Amino acid sequence: MAWPGAYAQTVRIGVFTLFHPTRLTVRPGSGEPLFVKGSVTRRLEGRESAAFDLASSVVVSARAGGAVDLILGVPGRIERRYHGILRIGARRGRARELGAVLELDREIAVASVVAAELPESVPAEALKAQAVVARSFLAASPPRHAGFDFCDTTHCQFLRAWPDAGDAPRRAAEETLGLVVSYRGVPIAPRYSAACGGHTIGSDADEAGSHGYRYRPVACGYCLRHPAEPVRGHRLGMCQQGAAGMAAGGASFRQILEHYYPGTVVMRTSDRVQSHSEPGCLKVLWGGPSACGGLSGRLGAGGTPSWTASSTCRIPARPVRGAPVAANPKRDRFQTPRKGKPDISPGAFQNFSFRPA
Repeated sequence: MAWPGAYAQTVRIGVFTLFHPTRLTVRPGSGEPLFVKGSVTRRLEGRESAAFDLASSVVVSARAGGAVDLILGVPGRIERRYHGILRIGARRGRARELGAVLELDREIAVASVVAAELPESVPAEALKAQAVVARSFLAASPPRHAGFDFCDTTHCQFLRAWPDAGDAPRRAAEETLGLVVSYRGVPIAPRYSAACGGHTIGSDADEAGSHGYRYRPVACGYCLRHPAEPVRGHRLGMCQQGAAGMAAGGASFRQILEHYYPGTVVMRTSDRVQSHSEPGCLKVLWGGPSACGGLSGRLGAGGTPSWTASSTCRIPARPVRGAPVAANPKRDRFQTPRKGKPDISPGAFQNFSFRPA
């Protein structure tokens, strides 16, 4: 099973959707000019701006068509700086509403979500935990809207301006680059809420993007110690107040995620399973430093566990110290060709649960 978007480099986010705009304005967000491409191409620089109505259909980008700093506004209501490629036109399915879809690098989106979801004053490890769940949501969720992948509201995730270099939300995204929450080797789209009231709740149903993961109820120490705080949100997954409390008490972002998403591991979206065969031996290699399943630093010598095999390989009951062990309904077997490179993809491991030996 492949997971949608896990290796995508860009996301499409509908912005200002709560305002249901019929008119939008755009102007440069830095010294770089904007190129507005529609029936004709217009260049905007300095303090020049352009206005768009329901009849408009344009793309705003850098000269070569790439991402650019821009300031988008709903006249008389809001302005916000973004970095990406902007598409403006009548919103699909809503004839009296103007849509603005921002195509931006996923890591820029992660930093922008962190800045919107938590105050910069929150301890760094809580910001990192938020960055990982935000990235996971973007990586593992199927498209949630017609015409774009996500919106900038609580239906999906809040989105603000890309933080400046050195700002805490941007550092949190940079220091967790590529990390996602995964279950059985597959990234999930984790749910989270502002305040759980002392306990999160479980779920027996498949949530969108959960890929088989079931939320389990856990106690939230911070909210238990502060019962006067109101419950805010659905109470599934990470409690943002609780995460901040754990971080203030010395917990790492990994410990925070392990607490609120029991049974999951943190992995990199670039951790593709690779393999090759040698006479009498199959070797399975994990790409990326987190080593599929988050076993960084725990693999055998050279990070290459191996098993004696011919056309069928059985995961050993007593693997070498530090190698992953696995269990699945198929008796821990997977097929490999007798010659050449085995065809093993991340999906081949979807029924295995990895843990340190």
